[in-house]
Amino acid sequence: MVESGAFSDDARIELIEGELIDMPPPNPPHAASVASLQEALTIALHDRAHVRAQAPLTVGALSQPEPDLAVVRVAKDRYFERHPKAADAFAVIEVSSSSLAIDRGVKLRMYGRARIPEYWIVDLRAEVVEAYREPHDLGYGATTVYRRGDMLALQAFPHATLRVDDVLGTVKAGTS
Repeated sequence: MVESGAFSDDARIELIEGELIDMPPPNPPHAASVASLQEALTIALHDRAHVRAQAPLTVGALSQPEPDLAVVRVAKDRYFERHPKAADAFAVIEVSSSSLAIDRGVKLRMYGRARIPEYWIVDLRAEVVEAYREPHDLGYGATTVYRRGDMLALQAFPHATLRVDDVLGTVKAGTS
């Protein structure tokens, strides 16, 4: 439907468990956080993984979300032939203020069921990063909440640490 022109070119439509979900457009704090996080991860991971921003990730036959960031295995063709699949992902990251219910609900269950090893939600309103690990059919078994002043790293790359303050930037609660 998207390719046939049923939606405008700038529509943010994601296929989630067989349903087309219209995602809200990013506000400035969201866009800045995604850009900062993409830059920090790209530098920290160098050539050990690709960091893809707002690009499709195939998660089963009925889901092709476009997470804010996906950290995926290096592919020689840089995924020109196909979109990365859940099995290619080290982690998925959603930056959230207005989509928290979707990110903590259907997306958390979908990514867990697909066995994506790690899922982060950057909650701009609460100024925290929620790291979900130990995927299973209903979501994830372990959750750690990181706050300003904390350091965090992806499990697959424990030496590539990030400061939560850099991920959140100068966002103040309630402004996003």
